[in-house]
Amino acid sequence: MAVIPIIFARLALLCVLLNGLSALAQTTPVQVRPGVQSIDLTTDGLVLEDPDGNLSLDEVRSTAVGSRFKRASFTPGFTPSAFWFRFTLRNEGATPDIWWLDSGDRFMQEVDLFWPDASGAYQRQSASSTRPFSERPLPTSKFVFPISLEPGKAVEIYLRARPMGFMPVAFYPSLWKPEAHKEAANRVRLQ
Repeated sequence: MAVIPIIFARLALLCVLLNGLSALAQTTPVQVRPGVQSIDLTTDGLVLEDPDGNLSLDEVRSTAVGSRFKRASFTPGFTPSAFWFRFTLRNEGATPDIWWLDSGDRFMQEVDLFWPDASGAYQRQSASSTRPFSERPLPTSKFVFPISLEPGKAVEIYLRARPMGFMPVAFYPSLWKPEAHKEAANRVRLQ
């Protein structure tokens, strides 16, 4: 009979270790190198489900809530939950660099991007399928946000998404140099 508590204790320890490994997996930042035109981020981020959609940036950055980020699908499907996506990026260049973060989506009810500026203060940009096109951060068919990455720093950026009731959550995030994004969008239009 003493074997059962030992098995449960080992399972609990294994769960703790796996949670720790999930958090460690994010410590390696995505290397943003000069000369690179685009970076697929779909395998480089962590996901946090926010069932009530009430979490703030400060809460998701806290240890208590932030430790619940995990590797998961960026396409959880039909759900009323909000989702937070966390990416760690490092500009390997010698100067600040402008990039466009493409969410890969154009139908979300709410999409917010949070990234730290040169002083480390988090800035926010918002987009929505319920607001006029003219209010988007960039005039693109998908929700795309401009960000500046300081040289030699690893920063965490957060993308928050909440769907409309009848649309599935399906994000395919990528990072683009502005001109490369414009060229890719033009190619799609011409097809």
